[in-house]
Amino acid sequence: VSVYPNPSHGIFTINSEEEIGSLKIYNVVGELVYGSEVKSDKQEIDLSGHAKGIYFIQVKYGDTLRTQKIVIQ
Repeated sequence: VSVYPNPSHGIFTINSEEEIGSLKIYNVVGELVYGSEVKSDKQEIDLSGHAKGIYFIQVKYGDTLRTQKIVIQ
């Protein structure tokens, strides 16, 4: 799974070799700020309305769950 550009001003593209099942994004205190069922291998998300800072994106595909840090500038 790749997330780019990172850091960005709020618009991110998530790319995976497998079909993504779901995306969840949490802020640094663990609050869910974005959630979506995807069913695709590529997804663009717009977090430009959220505060600058560090967020964690959780991507589920198949039986795998990955978490990556993303930064909004």
